[in-house]
Amino acid sequence: MTDDTIEPTAQEHKPLSWLRLRSPVVQNLICSCVLAMTPGILLALTAMGAGGGKPNTVSFFNQTNVILYSVFTVSSILAGSAINMFGPRYCLAFGSTGYALYVGGLWYFSNTGREPFPLFTAAYLGVTAGFLWDASGYTSQAYAPERRKALFIAQQWSIICIGSAVGSAIGLSANYNKTKATGVGPAVYGAFIGIHLLAGIIALCFIVDPRTVRRNDGTYLAVFPHASLRDELRGMWETLHNPRVMMFMFAAFALDLWLPILGSWNSFTFSLRARTLNSMVFYLIQIPSAFFCNWLVSTDLVPSRRKRIAYALTWATVINVAAWAAWIQYLAKHNLDRHKPGPALDWTMGRAWAEPFGIYLVMGIMAPVLRNFCLYMCSIASNDPTKQARYNAVLHSMPQAGICVAFGVDSTKIRYLYEAAAWFGVTIASLVVAAIGVALYATETLYGAAGEENVIVPTVEAKTLGIDTHGEMVTIEAKDGAHVAVQGVDEKKV
Repeated sequence: MTDDTIEPTAQEHKPLSWLRLRSPVVQNLICSCVLAMTPGILLALTAMGAGGGKPNTVSFFNQTNVILYSVFTVSSILAGSAINMFGPRYCLAFGSTGYALYVGGLWYFSNTGREPFPLFTAAYLGVTAGFLWDASGYTSQAYAPERRKALFIAQQWSIICIGSAVGSAIGLSANYNKTKATGVGPAVYGAFIGIHLLAGIIALCFIVDPRTVRRNDGTYLAVFPHASLRDELRGMWETLHNPRVMMFMFAAFALDLWLPILGSWNSFTFSLRARTLNSMVFYLIQIPSAFFCNWLVSTDLVPSRRKRIAYALTWATVINVAAWAAWIQYLAKHNLDRHKPGPALDWTMGRAWAEPFGIYLVMGIMAPVLRNFCLYMCSIASNDPTKQARYNAVLHSMPQAGICVAFGVDSTKIRYLYEAAAWFGVTIASLVVAAIGVALYATETLYGAAGEENVIVPTVEAKTLGIDTHGEMVTIEAKDGAHVAVQGVDEKKV
């Protein structure tokens, strides 16, 4: 830090264009593009059956998924403190390296059938993925003002889905004339590795220090105290005892339980080209679904934020019940034996393909709803970016724990009907807990609240709430060398 100096308040309140590098919107969009180029397209690659076609494929992926998601669960918790200490730029860049190496591991396995190196890449991806997902959640949840948090989350998830859809389109074009469920070709592997590496370069070049990010009204986000390891350990301990966060951890655990069984069912039921089409449309349909969730918690038609949150939770409950019920009904009607080859349904088969394809689309509508709701509830637990890094870390670790358990269950080849029914029950239970959390802890705003003293309130909200934003402007040095001013703060904190 440099010596503090005082500057006039008026100099820091000139309206700014959103189209600039240090804009919260632009930073979120850049981060979203990095995500689209890493886990976004990787989701599509796994849906296409990467690494398949070997006698030990099933056991290999069982080991891979357990290693990846168990390590991911732990690394996600640790990455929150790393973001506060080193910033999102380096966490994003580091996070992207695991995806390129992992795809290389899958490519190696598809050619040789040997497991040690690919299993190492899975563990490495588990480490790096925690950093990437936490850094991305940090930008969407900490950079946005309260009234736009849901929009930032929806934008980020939608761009991830675009990445997945593009990845699926690559696979579909490569496999369009194939009806048998064979593996992924070398051209697809090579294209995906190149995209993953480019994502890391983009993060290094264009993600900036959060201290230098300014809203369109000219205000900065917050005061960023010096982050020491001791402070982070104490902050994480406080996070794990924060009821605002803990009430939504169970819901977060359940929000991705569908992922292993849906991917398994897709691979078992459809031909290669049909499942790549399923994957592409599945991710595309999530985009309007995500923005509808944003509209529910942001619309001016309902003045009360608590009521908007209640409506969003109601929608999450309705779509989850509808999607799971439709799928369970289909599974009950079709007694699929997982110990025999699947039907390899193709779009040339008419209704036999159309019915499960329709269910796949309904699951796509459902997929982002509970996820975005949980992230939104996490984002409004505090407006302080330092706290958000920790809250986001804990909340992002829980879905990975759930996925790890779900992959373990799916690896036993239990009947799809029983597995789906079990996860449906867990999802309903998580929605009940989330409803209790909403009733107890949903508030109209946290601007000006106790414990939020480091937050610089946006100009419009400050005027609406009658918060005095006039005070000293303290200039500090950011991590990238830029000098920024923070308003009305205690100099001892910086």
